[in-house]
Amino acid sequence: MTERDFREKWRKKTPMVWSHQTGHSRTEDGVNMTFICAADKESDDSIDHKSYGHWEMYSDCGEWYAGGGLWFRKNELVDYDGNFSLPVEFVDKLNEWGFNAENMR
Repeated sequence: MTERDFREKWRKKTPMVWSHQTGHSRTEDGVNMTFICAADKESDDSIDHKSYGHWEMYSDCGEWYAGGGLWFRKNELVDYDGNFSLPVEFVDKLNEWGFNAENMR
């Protein structure tokens, strides 16, 4: 695994919602979740001004999991995958680190 410029792991109790395109859904309040976010700032020698990262969240009980990739251009988050919407915890963390992720809120 590549060493990232930024990496943080934290825990938070949060409500979780799971929904599926078939219309099935499930909610649970107060789930103990672990969050991991990692990202690289654009390097000075970057020709294409691109950098990458990843995000992950999982519950202690193992019933809840989501994760995916992060793609940046000129330190602005331009794309992500793994979930319909990027959880706000990761948008906030990226903004805290100096990335511009507001367009994903």
